[in-house]
Amino acid sequence: MSDAFIMGVEKRYPKEILENRELCEGNIIAIIYKDVLVLDEIDLKSSSFITQDGRFYYEIASNIRKKGFNVIDEVTILSECGEVVVNGYEARGGWDNIQEIMDLINDKNSDTYIDNLYRDNIILSLHDLGIDLLKPVKDDKQDVIPLKLFRKIDSESVLELY
Repeated sequence: MSDAFIMGVEKRYPKEILENRELCEGNIIAIIYKDVLVLDEIDLKSSSFITQDGRFYYEIASNIRKKGFNVIDEVTILSECGEVVVNGYEARGGWDNIQEIMDLINDKNSDTYIDNLYRDNIILSLHDLGIDLLKPVKDDKQDVIPLKLFRKIDSESVLELY
């Protein structure tokens, strides 16, 4: 069992549903830290993140934005966050870690990264409703595994199918 996820998440969801979740949340964190104003435009909250790091970094960015800051940098984090948060931030690699994930993403893909998180959260919600997304469903021609299909389409299409 890894310590990547919030406690209880790995017991609650099949590993197939959690696959690539760390990458998905990391992409969103990178987008937010590149441009914290994106928080004014997207519908996210702390519970949108199920990894410990995702939730941690989201909370920092969200709190800094609520204080009226338009840019996140190391000085802002160190001066605006309490000691416990700063210790957690430094334990995770500090600004170097954030810079590394920001360097990995392309801003032109931001909308897709955001939609992927929305889609993956819809998948979590469907599982919570008791829908078995790993059980094949008969299509006109073949059996389809809903989870595999959902990972190929956008969040709006997932909602339309269910």
